[in-house]
Amino acid sequence: MNHSKPNTQNLKFSYSSLILHPSSFVYAAMVDSFYRRFAVKLFCFHMPEIINQQRKIKIETDAFQKFAERAVGVISEAKGKDLTIAFVSDRRIRELNKIFRDKNRPTDVLSFPYEPDQYDYLETEKFLGDIVISVEQAARQAGENNLTLENEIKQLILHGILHLCGYDHESDGGEMNRLELKLRRKLKV
Repeated sequence: MNHSKPNTQNLKFSYSSLILHPSSFVYAAMVDSFYRRFAVKLFCFHMPEIINQQRKIKIETDAFQKFAERAVGVISEAKGKDLTIAFVSDRRIRELNKIFRDKNRPTDVLSFPYEPDQYDYLETEKFLGDIVISVEQAARQAGENNLTLENEIKQLILHGILHLCGYDHESDGGEMNRLELKLRRKLKV
């Protein structure tokens, strides 16, 4: 898998500010997400939100919703927290990968931990961030790894959640990989 946490240290804007721009590709979905997070605060209702923005490969999002809920429940840093998972095309993830990692190629998953700014007026400590998954790349990897597309996407969701919780397989001496393998067994993916 060629996934990693985006490097946003030198950027003056975050993924959230990019997607909230009215001309961006997930603006409408994120407006819905804003109202959902507001409802979360009012009604103490936490769950991952799934947004399918690609049409090339048919997927059933219900299975991924249930899996993400289970995964959030077994990862101590994520328990009781909210996140958004967006399924996109290779073209969209390539754009994001270019902007945030300076890599002009599609990747399988990108994670964008939530970082509040001075304009946040809701309590957002329960929001972990956003995960973006290329379904096309996941399909290719599923074939290469002899997995079903559903299991490959579930593994990418788990990987993305761990990144949102602060784990980084590129610098932690294998800690994230060990935890991810343990959680895959526990979650049966």
